[in-house]
Amino acid sequence: MRNQLMGLGLLAFACAGPQTQGAGGELKVTRAVLYQNGVGYLERRGKLDGGVLRFSVRSDQIGDVLKSLTVVDLGPGRPISIGFPVEKSRARRLAELPAQVREGGGLVALAEALRGARATVEAESGKVTGRIIGLDRPADPKNPVRLSLLVDGGVVRQFAVERIESLRILDQTLEIGLQKSLDVALNDAAWRPIPLEIRLDSEGKHDLVVSYVVEMPIWKPAYRLVFTGKSDVLLQGWAIVDNVSGEDWKRIALSLVAGTPLAFSYDLYTPRYRRRADLTPPEDQALEAPPEAEVGPGGPTAGDMPAPPPPPPMSAPSAKPSPQRSFKEKAKRGKGGGYGSGGGAKKSMADMDDFARAPDAEAAPAPVTGADLERNARTLVQGVQAGALFRYDIGAPVTVLDRESALVNIVNSKVKGEDALLFRVGIDAQSPYRVARFTNDTGLVLERGPIAIYRDGAFLGETVATRIDPNAVAYVPYALEPRVRLDLASHEADEAARLVRIVGGVIYVESKHVTRHVYDVSNKSEDKLVLYVQRDKRTNWTIAGVDIERNKQKTTGRTFDEQGKYYVPVELAPSDKLKVTVREETPSRTTYTAIDWHVRHLFGVYLSRPDADPKLAAKLKECVALSEALDEVARKLEDYRTQKQTLAERQQQIRENLKALEKTKGNGDLKVKLGRNLSEVETKLSESMRKEILAQEEETKKREELIVKLRDITWAEK
Repeated sequence: MRNQLMGLGLLAFACAGPQTQGAGGELKVTRAVLYQNGVGYLERRGKLDGGVLRFSVRSDQIGDVLKSLTVVDLGPGRPISIGFPVEKSRARRLAELPAQVREGGGLVALAEALRGARATVEAESGKVTGRIIGLDRPADPKNPVRLSLLVDGGVVRQFAVERIESLRILDQTLEIGLQKSLDVALNDAAWRPIPLEIRLDSEGKHDLVVSYVVEMPIWKPAYRLVFTGKSDVLLQGWAIVDNVSGEDWKRIALSLVAGTPLAFSYDLYTPRYRRRADLTPPEDQALEAPPEAEVGPGGPTAGDMPAPPPPPPMSAPSAKPSPQRSFKEKAKRGKGGGYGSGGGAKKSMADMDDFARAPDAEAAPAPVTGADLERNARTLVQGVQAGALFRYDIGAPVTVLDRESALVNIVNSKVKGEDALLFRVGIDAQSPYRVARFTNDTGLVLERGPIAIYRDGAFLGETVATRIDPNAVAYVPYALEPRVRLDLASHEADEAARLVRIVGGVIYVESKHVTRHVYDVSNKSEDKLVLYVQRDKRTNWTIAGVDIERNKQKTTGRTFDEQGKYYVPVELAPSDKLKVTVREETPSRTTYTAIDWHVRHLFGVYLSRPDADPKLAAKLKECVALSEALDEVARKLEDYRTQKQTLAERQQQIRENLKALEKTKGNGDLKVKLGRNLSEVETKLSESMRKEILAQEEETKKREELIVKLRDITWAEK
């Protein structure tokens, strides 16, 4: 039984490439596009003489191949359909077999499973035909297990299992079932080949292109930075390509894609079934009207998942290289190999990296220079932006043999760069890192990968670089610099408050919230260095200025933004000490009412302005006078309350003293004196309370008057 897929526009993700066969020979891989999400696009081209193209795919690849396979006839013909055998799940295939063979094993297990079947046993005593009864297992393990067979005439014969030479099943149904059970076990292996047939509309010669997306190891970039001067560095990069497709890639067009398109696996090969309600009536009950059936869930359909991304266009990469990036790529297989060759499990870089040269017996060899490295690692790569992805098209044919890897040179260019220091506020402790700061002006996307730093033939350090887009500035740390130290401090304050609006008695004021970051920097080295202090940008905050103080002399510094962060560049002289102050500010808006103590100050600030509105100034002066009078009343009210509190405490003390004297005889004069004092205190207390009440009334009157004055003012700063 075979499925027929009409119209070959199928899309995919599979593993090793299928082996194609036809009367005209195999279709060889001519192009590969490798991604960093575990897939690769393979393209095959070749001639076919006949009407059917046959090839095989591993069972773990078939779903991906069906999802992506595209066949194009470049001649007048066209593909019609694809045929392949139906696949059933292991459980369903076993369920279709007789129960006796589902759990088949060796001779002993098989004899137990086939109880009642007719069989012919061949042993030392000859051949005997009968029905299998079962096995007799003696209590003593030293005695042999015996097979019991019921032969004609009702006679039971026994045979020691270890002496049975053969057991032939005479029930054809059971024999076929046993064969199928073994087929199920065999077909569970991932390497099981599945044949596919692509039928064309006619016999004769066809020029075919077959493409699909397959599971592939991701390509891995690695980089090197070499300091060659004060303002530039040599940037070199390689891609490590692994070929596990099951066949050699010989002189193919190779492209490497930076980015991660969406990809997934999806089984289009195994048939899916819907479960149905079983309405079979019980044997002892008549069939009644069927209830509403609840159909169980089935497998996912093609509409349950988003469509995969389309494969790249089936066209060879441009062979016209950029003049700055051209080289004659090695494709010859041999020891050590070369970039783009299939010469070993991991290709040697010895033909372009001479750091391991043997020393001369008479004189030390000259160190490898940046010019030597640049001359020995030329590249031929053309970069293409493809939506959110970036593609490296290798401009020369590449050979990578099966089960081997190759280094492919993807970048070899001098870029703007320098050796500097980087301090990241909130990340680094007190010392900055030595960094290679460079601008990626290669026009290529540099995918995440390890990067090593060299100077004068010596290794300085390494790190893992993040993705670097074209024209982006990268800071690649490679060593800690403990001789430079930074001590940080921050101060915050509100400054430059100004009146912006008065409406309905509400006063709107705008000020600046200012943060000052102070960096005390000391350089204990004898090197002249450039330090970049990095800090995250804060939303709605701006840099108001940078002051650098060195030897009691102040100069103005600068900042610049890069990718959501700002940097303060500082030049450090040998044995230098300095203080860097960075001022950040953000606008702040506050509202006040007439009785807030800030009002008079804010009005005074406005009245001092030479451009103050005369009409508004006159009204504000009245408000200022009322506010000052209100403050004076408030001070009097506070004095009266304090006086009242003091008198009340004195009154309470005299009363307690009089109570104490009542308990003793005598002291009449003292009692009279305390009585007069109590009377005087109570008189003063009453007067103080009267003044407090009058002051409260006056305060309320002046506050209401001030509020009315402010409500009559409507003004906004132009």
